[in-house]
Amino acid sequence: MNPVRGILLKVRHQPLVPYVVTVVVVVVGWVIWRSDLETADRVASVGSFTVAAATLLLAVWGGGRAGRPARSLDEHQSALRAAVRQQWRVEEALRRVQDPVPIPVRWEALPAGLGGQDHWANVGLAGAGAVEVAVAGRLAEVATVFRRIPSRRLVVLGPAGGGKSVLLIRLVLDLISGGQPGEPVPVLLSLTSWDPGRAGFADWLVARLAADYPALAAPHPDFGTVAAALLAEERVLPVLDGLDELPAAARGAALLALNAASPRLAGLVVASRTAQYLDAVRGGDVLTGAAVVRLLPLRVSDLAAYLPRTARPAGAAAVTAWDPVLARLDAAPADGPARLVGQVLATPLMTSLARAAYSDTGSDPAALLDRDRFATADDLAGHLLDRAVPVAYTEHAGGAAARTAARAMPWLAWLAAHAGPDIAWWRLCAVAPRAVPAGVGGVFGAVALGAVAGLAGGGVAGGVGAVAGAAVSGFVMVCQPLVPTGLRTGAAPDGPGPVAGLPGFGRGGGASGLAGRLTGGVTPGLVGWVTGGAAT
Repeated sequence: MNPVRGILLKVRHQPLVPYVVTVVVVVVGWVIWRSDLETADRVASVGSFTVAAATLLLAVWGGGRAGRPARSLDEHQSALRAAVRQQWRVEEALRRVQDPVPIPVRWEALPAGLGGQDHWANVGLAGAGAVEVAVAGRLAEVATVFRRIPSRRLVVLGPAGGGKSVLLIRLVLDLISGGQPGEPVPVLLSLTSWDPGRAGFADWLVARLAADYPALAAPHPDFGTVAAALLAEERVLPVLDGLDELPAAARGAALLALNAASPRLAGLVVASRTAQYLDAVRGGDVLTGAAVVRLLPLRVSDLAAYLPRTARPAGAAAVTAWDPVLARLDAAPADGPARLVGQVLATPLMTSLARAAYSDTGSDPAALLDRDRFATADDLAGHLLDRAVPVAYTEHAGGAAARTAARAMPWLAWLAAHAGPDIAWWRLCAVAPRAVPAGVGGVFGAVALGAVAGLAGGGVAGGVGAVAGAAVSGFVMVCQPLVPTGLRTGAAPDGPGPVAGLPGFGRGGGASGLAGRLTGGVTPGLVGWVTGGAAT
């Protein structure tokens, strides 16, 4: 490789380049200001030559890039499929879904009397006499059930912690692993950032694809971006989680917008809590042509098929600590403590917490049947939630787990109280009092602009620059909170991080965007424009 091009390729991945350039510009300006006329003229001449040479090199490099053949849509689709598969395999491993086996989640068709199901003739894409599609199933059958639906539209309903997200992850992975190369790529996204009153579904989806998988933001001659092209040619299957997390007033409008967009989609999957979806249907419409399924609570037999396999066996009969607890649940389901345990462990979330609290620590789960400690289901659920954080830190912090968990608990409690159900780093600035981002922005703005003005014009100019920088940066931080931008040089704002081996497929944001916001970003923005984004 040409050594100059190698350097420039490395520059593309250095988010600090704009700030280095800023420092160089300030230093050169200070040298010129303090030098005599002859020295200043020489410095200016050398600087002009350097800028011209750098511009020429960047132009040659950019021309070389433009001369390369663009990736075809097939190649983009294949890369997206690999990125999605790796992304959600990592997430499934973090959730320990397959360790040792998945929780046996089951579902049934939504009962007709609840009013959330469209006509089965629309689901079957057939005449008025079409019969109901068999959509009941278990987790291992989710892709098979989905392919059984002629319309390729599915709504998954269930309670909080009922297993909706795990089911969607498994659906995405099974559709990819069992699909053909030309099939649409299932892409799992959260709906929480969509405002149907301000953006159409297709526009929002294209923007999210480009932000979450930045390679799809590449230009396309016919559709503007590769993301828009993949969507227009029905190469993407949207799998949408969190309809219930939209504001109540927006859910009905969201269903109407999805119905308007669905004829141009390769399929559609939506997940929501049951009550919120039915409320949205009453305020808008059913999801046209979609089969609607409802997750079922876990039975004692489901718990017996899962929990003992997560615990250490003892003796020749391989009995575990869960066996006497499950035997009591099965023999006396109406017994007070047994009824509470069965009620709480009916959701996969609570079952996974019970596994972490007892199977992973070797503690005796018979404590769950203590009538004096747990008088209500809320008491029992609260106990499992309280155990979750110490257990998590035990797995990752070794002997310092107790101290680390004790320090983390107040902060986690604050986040739970203030950040809402969908905690994301770019929303934390809106959680803090407005004075905090204003103060932080003011300090950075004052230091940055005050230093430059002070070096150039002395103490008075520095003071004026500091005041102006503080006012402008503080105002910007209050009025324009941080949002994910889809830059290639950052950490994931929502979900697993960049996928190794797939340049350009990852998540946006990062320290460079934050620093650019805090300092006003004038010189960094200029450098980013000159280099075509290579330095940002």
